[in-house]
Amino acid sequence: MAQITKAFIIISSSDSYPAGGKTKMEPNSCNLKKSTVYSSLQCQRPPHGICRRDFIVWLAKVAFLGQGMAHTGCSVNEGHSLVANSIVRVAFQTDKEIVHNIVPAPLKANDGGLMYAFIGRFNTYGFMYHQAGLGVPVSCELRESGSLQMVNGSYFDKWYDNNQQSQSLGKKVWGYPKQWAEVIYNESKRSIDGAVMHDGKQIAEFNFVPSGKEASQRMHQHERHFNFIGQRHFNFKERGKDRFLTVTRWTNVKEREHTFGEAKVQPFGIDVRKVLSATHTVTDWVVPDQPNLTIRNL
Repeated sequence: MAQITKAFIIISSSDSYPAGGKTKMEPNSCNLKKSTVYSSLQCQRPPHGICRRDFIVWLAKVAFLGQGMAHTGCSVNEGHSLVANSIVRVAFQTDKEIVHNIVPAPLKANDGGLMYAFIGRFNTYGFMYHQAGLGVPVSCELRESGSLQMVNGSYFDKWYDNNQQSQSLGKKVWGYPKQWAEVIYNESKRSIDGAVMHDGKQIAEFNFVPSGKEASQRMHQHERHFNFIGQRHFNFKERGKDRFLTVTRWTNVKEREHTFGEAKVQPFGIDVRKVLSATHTVTDWVVPDQPNLTIRNL
């Protein structure tokens, strides 16, 4: 309880600073400023978009659960670092009509019936959680470098998360369509197996077996369409009567491992006509503190 008490002392003052803070907090909705530094909780900053009261509750929960806050050396302006994330991604082809029915305007669906399912273990703020979802390669006309042009990215029809803080922030700040679910991710040298349980039912299943072979040219071609990490993410969120398109791009991508293999997948009720490629990656990246672009009332 000592740690929780200190967390309240730090944040409840009007002149506050997160514990262990080597990085200065810029004033935001939480109005956090520099003050006493404690080393008992190594938390550099609150997640973006959480007000002071919510951050107190969030930090106290983490301290109470003993999950640690060993997220060090991170500047508030650099975004949220995710480290050594282990992800299986399965690219597949389904009916073109299914893809077109999923993708909302103003996004443009691909004409090849291309989709991908992912599941993995994610690491941030010193604790680990599992996520899974369903993405679609799309394009959208945006103004970049002073002119309108079609840019490529991913739209996520499904996204399940077994961490309530991650779920809440992902939906509130960036617009990811996150829902809570039990996401099971079991990794061994021989295979990676996963499943998603929602409302007492299994809604997705994954099995990935590393091939140990060099990736074929066909797989590399498909990888350009299913770049889950380095490309733009298109999402939608609502506030009152306003609807926003958010465009978010993860940066500082460092790929530690990239393995191709064979996969079987039952992805969220979608009919899989053909598996195109399956990969397992271990990757670091940074999510910006807010979307790179937000467009109202599309």
